Amino acid sequence: IGIKRALIGINLITVQSLITLYGFNYTQELIRKIAIALNQYVTEKSILVKTFENRFVFYLRDHEAAELIEFSQKIAETIGSILTPERVGGGIGILEIAPDEEPDLNKFSRKLSIASEKAIGMVDKEIGICFYDNIIESQVEREEVIQRELTDIASSAEDGGLYLQYQPILDLRTNKVCGFEALARLTSERLGAVPPLEFIPIAEKTKLIIPIGWKITRQSLCF
Repeated sequence: IGIKRALIGINLITVQSLITLYGFNYTQELIRKIAIALNQYVTEKSILVKTFENRFVFYLRDHEAAELIEFSQKIAETIGSILTPERVGGGIGILEIAPDEEPDLNKFSRKLSIASEKAIGMVDKEIGICFYDNIIESQVEREEVIQRELTDIASSAEDGGLYLQYQPILDLRTNKVCGFEALARLTSERLGAVPPLEFIPIAEKTKLIIPIGWKITRQSLCF
């Protein structure tokens, strides 16, 4: 406490996809090569640990934000040289720890995991790099609110803020309405209207899509 600290998480979960192609031993050997390559960046100010079978974390002390980015870019190049021939990528999450912030491993690991997962989702990068910042914090809080409300809707006899919006289908040959398309909509008590492209992926990720889907189907049949 009293100095700038940071965690850099390296998420290699995509390597797991190689097990079905080449087997467990092959992927473990690949992880071992990456570990050896990463070890060259260990110094008195940077400690490397393996937190899971496909995740590594660097703990850095006394580094500025620009240095963290440069450090992460070097890691990305190193990992990329090993993974590019395998046609898989990875993600690097960066979490800065305030000098006066008390250690909280659960909170730190959660934030680092979120940042590294978002880094994997960067379509323009084989090895993405993502800072955990206030924008991501707000996104996470918003997703948690939506998930809680979807959970309440799924477990309740009522539909809550879930409803259907009927959009007319126009037959261009007759210029008459020939039917209606039922579109799922969600109004959150805290957030207001939530777009389908936002709440449906959350429902799918949390396995709530099945009970939510049944409610949508029931509403459409009762129309």
